[in-house]
Amino acid sequence: MDKYVKMAINAYEKVPFYKSHYNEFINKHGSITHENFSLLPIIEKRNVQENWRDLLDNSSSSCSKSVLYLHTSG
Repeated sequence: MDKYVKMAINAYEKVPFYKSHYNEFINKHGSITHENFSLLPIIEKRNVQENWRDLLDNSSSSCSKSVLYLHTSG
């Protein structure tokens, strides 16, 4: 299995954002495979900005509690 396919499957299984973002794709195609990988929905900058908390891995809850939100002015 391709490393990118493995990464996408892992993200779908463990990260709330990817679970919801890829749910329609999974319902339509059944699973993420090498053949349909290029059909995955694109993630845009605004998706990340609006859903950054959901981009944290659920499996490492102790880590996600210590995340600091920092930004720059420009």
